Amino acid sequence: MNEQLIDYLYGEMTTTQRADFEAQLANNPTLKAELSELQFTRRLLSDVQQVRPSNTTVTIRATPTIPMSWIKWMAVAASLIAFVWGTQPRIQFQNTGAVIVSGITTWQMMSKYFSVLQLRIAPR
Repeated sequence: MNEQLIDYLYGEMTTTQRADFEAQLANNPTLKAELSELQFTRRLLSDVQQVRPSNTTVTIRATPTIPMSWIKWMAVAASLIAFVWGTQPRIQFQNTGAVIVSGITTWQMMSKYFSVLQLRIAPR
């Protein structure tokens, strides 16, 4: 029935189809109400002005990016350099053997703190 309503509304019926449909409209108040709603909607839509798009073209250029693998490797290298430079590991020989000592410089106090790793190599 909806197809018949649309065909009638847009004038796409033959004369015999149109006559038959108008006979149905006269006998069916629900169908007549649907047709009047569609006609009202069509009038509303015809009053709306169509917005025409402008012919402006927008070009977005992609910015080159550094692959994440480079950033990760650079972060690892910087961490290793900071660790070696900051700890400055060295071996001290004592009476009981060799001890690996690392001096960590704190920039706030400008003094060295020594942390001793208990790796002692006993003399033979």
